[in-house]
Amino acid sequence: MEQDIDEGMEEALESISIEEKVKDFLSKAIVFVIDASPSSCLRLVQNLMGLGVSEKNIKSFSSYTEITAILQSSKPHLLFSEQAIADKSVFDLWKEFKKNPDYEQTIFILLTACNDHALISRAIEEELDAFVLKPYSEGLFNGQLQTIIQDKIVPSQYLRMIAKGKSFLKLEQPNQAIDFFKRALPLHDTPVLACYYYAQAELMLNAIKNAEERYREGIAYNHIHYKCLQGLFGLLYKESRYQEAYELLREMIKFFSINADRLTKLIRLSVQTNNFNDIDDYYNAFMSSEFKTKDASKYICAGLIICGRYFLNNNNFEKAMNLFERARTISPNDSKQLLYVIQNLIEFNFEEAAKNFFQHFTSEMHSSKEYQICEFLVKNSERSATDSLAAGYHLLNQGLKDYCLYSILIRRLKQLDKVTEQQELIATAEALWPEKRHLFS
Repeated sequence: MEQDIDEGMEEALESISIEEKVKDFLSKAIVFVIDASPSSCLRLVQNLMGLGVSEKNIKSFSSYTEITAILQSSKPHLLFSEQAIADKSVFDLWKEFKKNPDYEQTIFILLTACNDHALISRAIEEELDAFVLKPYSEGLFNGQLQTIIQDKIVPSQYLRMIAKGKSFLKLEQPNQAIDFFKRALPLHDTPVLACYYYAQAELMLNAIKNAEERYREGIAYNHIHYKCLQGLFGLLYKESRYQEAYELLREMIKFFSINADRLTKLIRLSVQTNNFNDIDDYYNAFMSSEFKTKDASKYICAGLIICGRYFLNNNNFEKAMNLFERARTISPNDSKQLLYVIQNLIEFNFEEAAKNFFQHFTSEMHSSKEYQICEFLVKNSERSATDSLAAGYHLLNQGLKDYCLYSILIRRLKQLDKVTEQQELIATAEALWPEKRHLFS
């Protein structure tokens, strides 16, 4: 009985101690609030003051430039930000903020009225400390904030073990780190974070199989844990297990929205794994997205053209042309993309389609090497063997190299029984494009 009373008193004292630490933290905390809505900002300030934050320690901002400038010299203990900051987003600010080596000392909280799955999943993915949905009740907000602060300033034994292990990872001492991660595992019902860092340590030791097991163990505890999913994807891709990596990434986009980086990986892997029919999904995702970056455009166009080639090879000309046209629509002034399409059409003997595509070269593109090569390719059938050879060698003398150009010249030399020159060009072409050897025989 006495032992039970003593344990109860100890728990009560520990609880009081934690509450006092949270109160002390709030009384001294520097708080930045980024919210363009005066009423919303005022309500938050009043809530914070009710929790013991000093009014003089609360600073509000509505400009992205203003907040990024002050963060260069001043670091808050708490930072609340709305999703949109003028023409920027909270994630732009988070990316900039993380350049500070001490960024983890600040509690970064997203405030938003947008209960959107994509936004919430990205907040999780970007590892913001927390997000609060508006409108919120004062009691719910206060309780959530106190829990967030408590986890930060009075971490559990489980989190302390992970923090110690992470410190050894930074020192590149994985064996010592693993010791702490092992000790952390039984301290939590779902020790997914310990599994993740345990896997990171195994990777440092190049223990690939062990790392994979730890990632999968973490995913078994939480099937949407971003760190473990991303870590396992990276491992599978590095090990050239492309089909498994592709299937995992396809699963991830059910929970985490497609961004530019994820889209480019999906396109690349769909090609590497011959999942050409999936390209329509990625084209639609790209066209409806807000991240039409240069890299994303480049990858989606390349993927469309490669998939178009696949359909040409499988006698589906209509589907191939649809994909080629989509690529052209995305990058209408890209002479290289036009060249790739025309090369494929010529290679598969669709000369009329190649001539039609050639019309998409604008006058500003006529000086490009791609235009010169394509002009030769589409006009070859209209020329005699002698004229075609003269035009082709003129391009070679300018240093232009193209496998379709060589293929045509080799055939033309054969027509004129110029065996020696033909063999020389075959040898050169096979050295430059060994995978196209069948076109030069």
